Amino acid sequence: MLVVVALTAGVNLTPARSATPGPGLLEYLPDGNAVMIIDFQKIAGSSLWTTINAQDKLKGEIDKAQSEMNNLGISLTGVNSVALVFGGASFNAPTVAVSGGFEQSSVIARLRANTKIKLSSEKYKGFDIYRASQISENAPSTGTTGSKTDSPATSVVSKNETSFVFYDPTTVVAGNPETVRASVDVKTGARPGVAQNAQLSVVNGLNPSAAIRFAVSLNRITNGLKADLPIDFSSISVAFGTIDCWLLWNLTGGQTHA
Repeated sequence: MLVVVALTAGVNLTPARSATPGPGLLEYLPDGNAVMIIDFQKIAGSSLWTTINAQDKLKGEIDKAQSEMNNLGISLTGVNSVALVFGGASFNAPTVAVSGGFEQSSVIARLRANTKIKLSSEKYKGFDIYRASQISENAPSTGTTGSKTDSPATSVVSKNETSFVFYDPTTVVAGNPETVRASVDVKTGARPGVAQNAQLSVVNGLNPSAAIRFAVSLNRITNGLKADLPIDFSSISVAFGTIDCWLLWNLTGGQTHA
């Protein structure tokens, strides 16, 4: 997993630095079809987090991710806010902006020392964009009798790669190479970002006490999904809201909703 790169490590657990709040993270992200803002600090201290950790499958995934991130000095509770922008109708591979406290030199040193990750970088409009790719090892080939041949194991760089850029000690953006460069374009004013999208920026005005807020531009995503949707959304341009209660309701089988 490259979740360690997506959250990009080295989180300090002290509140000395003033990290960018969730809505402010939209200023770093390119435009898209949907946006979500997650306040990790609110989740970590809420009944939602308690409920999530009570689900064996979810807790197992969280523990696995945390174990991987510990190798880079990361703690989920040290992340302040996360903003995600989805560019496609499938809601896969979002561009992610994370606020927290980041020790960039430590992060880069740890990634370079990780034998399972190949790290490279490029300079783009004055910013260092890093690219991390997973390295997998192919087992030695076997002969017809099943015995190992003289062919040694080989390392293969996966096409599954993540790019990321540090903007300051509290803000990092991660995604694929194209969307991270687009983020730099937004940062430098070369292109408009999702914060200038009147429909999606409505997420900023939603209940500030909610841990998870979202907005989806239905006009954009339904063009590719109309055949699969049971409802006609042609007269609706945007859907938005919070999903804290919905998650609690579903995770507890309807026993808890707030």
